[in-house]
Amino acid sequence: MLYKLTIVTICLLSFGCKEMLEYKYDLTQYDYEFIYELPNQVSEVPVNKDVTRYVKTSNKGVSLYLNEDAPVWKGTFSEDTEPRDGYCGPTSTKNLLKWIDVDPSYEELADEMDVGREYVTGSDWAKCAGACTGEILFCTNICLKIVDRVKSEIGAWIKDIRKSLNKHTPQGYELAHTVGNPIMIEEILYQLSQGNPVLINGRNVEFFHVTVLVGIEIKGRNIYLISANAQKESLKDFMSTWSLERYGNMTKRKLVAKVSKMKPFEAMWFNKIQVATETVCDEPCEPEGPQYGQD
Repeated sequence: MLYKLTIVTICLLSFGCKEMLEYKYDLTQYDYEFIYELPNQVSEVPVNKDVTRYVKTSNKGVSLYLNEDAPVWKGTFSEDTEPRDGYCGPTSTKNLLKWIDVDPSYEELADEMDVGREYVTGSDWAKCAGACTGEILFCTNICLKIVDRVKSEIGAWIKDIRKSLNKHTPQGYELAHTVGNPIMIEEILYQLSQGNPVLINGRNVEFFHVTVLVGIEIKGRNIYLISANAQKESLKDFMSTWSLERYGNMTKRKLVAKVSKMKPFEAMWFNKIQVATETVCDEPCEPEGPQYGQD
């Protein structure tokens, strides 16, 4: 009963349940051959002039290493390192930043993400009162309790995590962000193969969770994604999580996305900015690449 009331209340607070979007995908339409055919090698991933990370690829998958002598990196920070419950936002941010040699404190990140905020605001009260016309006291109080419960389980908004990551992005890097595009799974697998961990929506807890993808495991023709501070998932289960499909039908998915500020197929990672260099030729330079439209 409480769950149904939660859905109805959130629906009312969102000023209607129209224009619900359903995100469907077909795993057969994507090409994963490059993952199955990864070369057996260890590559350097320069972070800055003092730090180098490593990525190992093979027919068994992709593994990341903080240095040559370190064990496989599956994340430095976890629930055990969190000063309080509900800190998966700061934890995932610390893991992603750790890879590029940036290490802000939990307190700093929690403050930036407003993790310890007072959940119910005057705006929430006004929306509840408006949605409960005719039963202003009883209905409004129930509504506020539901809003408080839902908000408290979120911990950190995705938009605040993105804002914090942008703030801590060091010189020479840029934060890549994608949302609403299931085909970007190919880009995420590629980024992992290049030694770039990826922040996504996870499924380690009942409600909302954010984590960082740190590797790929291949068994036969099956692909599994390894996450920091979360469970290993098959590619199929990961796509279900990433699309928010596990929250139910399209109406429930849309409502979850609205109240949590999470969006289907959302991911973030750091790209190293490529510095353009001027090519010097003794003679006029030949154009690079295929010249389309020429005989």
